[in-house]
Amino acid sequence: MRHSGFRLSILVLVLMSVLGGGTLWSPPPTPVLPAPAAVQVLHIPRPTVADIQKRGVLTVLMHHDAMSYFLYRGREHGFEYELALGFAQQLGVTLQVQTPPPGVALTQWLVEGRGDIAAGVFIPDGGPAARVRYSQAYITTDIQVITRADQPHPPALLRNANQGPSEALHTNAVPSEASARPDSVQKDAAAPPPQARLSEGLAGLTLSATVKKRVPFAPVPTPVVELVHTASPGTLRSMYTLPEPARIGWAVRPEQEELLAAVNQYHAWAKRSGLRKILYEKYFISTRFLRSNESTVFANRLSRHDPLIARYAEPAGFDWRLIAALIFEESRFDHSRVSPRGAQGLMQVMPIAAREVGVEDFQTIRGNLEAGVKYLRFLLTQFPDGQPQERLAFALSGYLIGPSRVRAAQRLAQVLGYDPHCWQDSVERVFPLLEDAAYYRQVNTSFAPGGEAVRYANAILKRYELYTRYIPRELPAAYMSASEQRPIRAANPSG
Repeated sequence: MRHSGFRLSILVLVLMSVLGGGTLWSPPPTPVLPAPAAVQVLHIPRPTVADIQKRGVLTVLMHHDAMSYFLYRGREHGFEYELALGFAQQLGVTLQVQTPPPGVALTQWLVEGRGDIAAGVFIPDGGPAARVRYSQAYITTDIQVITRADQPHPPALLRNANQGPSEALHTNAVPSEASARPDSVQKDAAAPPPQARLSEGLAGLTLSATVKKRVPFAPVPTPVVELVHTASPGTLRSMYTLPEPARIGWAVRPEQEELLAAVNQYHAWAKRSGLRKILYEKYFISTRFLRSNESTVFANRLSRHDPLIARYAEPAGFDWRLIAALIFEESRFDHSRVSPRGAQGLMQVMPIAAREVGVEDFQTIRGNLEAGVKYLRFLLTQFPDGQPQERLAFALSGYLIGPSRVRAAQRLAQVLGYDPHCWQDSVERVFPLLEDAAYYRQVNTSFAPGGEAVRYANAILKRYELYTRYIPRELPAAYMSASEQRPIRAANPSG
């Protein structure tokens, strides 16, 4: 009976479905799938030499370290920097340097299109790399693994001393500081050998980090090791030399055969002309830069006056690095400089300007900084309209040629249909016209060196941006020794 009842129930359900009395079963609706996402093709530019010359700028990637690129007394220096500068000059273009943060490889930025050339990379052994093309090596050198003299030999590292660097050279990847902490090496018996960390840019990066006790060891080219031993005897010691030498060169993106050929041609010329030898001796024989506390590599400083500059700049509402950029343009941080027109000191303060802001002792370093900062603050009040960056450009140009001439340029900009309160692509275009009588007479003024004022203001703003990349704004408490109170002697004038 149970089977008969079950068959009857099935029959009733089928009849209900046929007669429309209900739905027995229907297939589930076909799912609506989302449309596939569009494949984004990353377009990486591969400019030719002609393209670079047309745009007027060559962008070279290099690390901020003791070997490649750093600031010394506020000016750009470095072996790779000067080598790249020579190449840019041969092309007739301006050099622009980009430095990736620690942990980011130059070749990574290169393939992402952030620059035209990566300078100072280790060239891997074996076949050509697919991601980048390497130039001919211009330095072949042994690599020594160094440590601080007070750092014990890590046994886990020494056990791996016989392994070659070839497995690491092909990566061109720089480890982060977190992965290279001394405590992680000492506690982990399976820590990677030093040569596993050997990569482009790491030599200079970890040399500085080793000196500052941030990492226990560093793979460093032999010439740099010898330089450090000369500059700071007893500070570092060599643990051992890696069995395979390293080759250093430049890299470009694939399909940039013309640029690669131009790079190889330039390096051959640099060798024949003696430029490479001069730069090698300057950065790998002379200890001048390693001994200085006015470098961004080991001291994070622009000059010995940094704390005092900050003491006067920050309370006045200025980033002290902006004032440092102005000082570089005015005096190159030389407090004894006196111009033929009588401008004096770090900030090249004129006596009349010092009187206007109520500073009498402007011949001392402290008084000079006080007067210069107060005068720049006064100039800002003369240009109350516009965005902060625009007002700053007007004030800086006024620091050079006076506020009345800047206002004349603003009036001329308005006459010619430009925004008088906008600097970029507006007043900066009009300013040079004040050198032409046909224009400066339109605003009832006289000749003014407008082109020089534009160059001056833009140079300071550009250098300020450069300083903010490599120098922290925070400084230790300002200090001043008795020697910083010495008056400036006019017996040593400088243009």
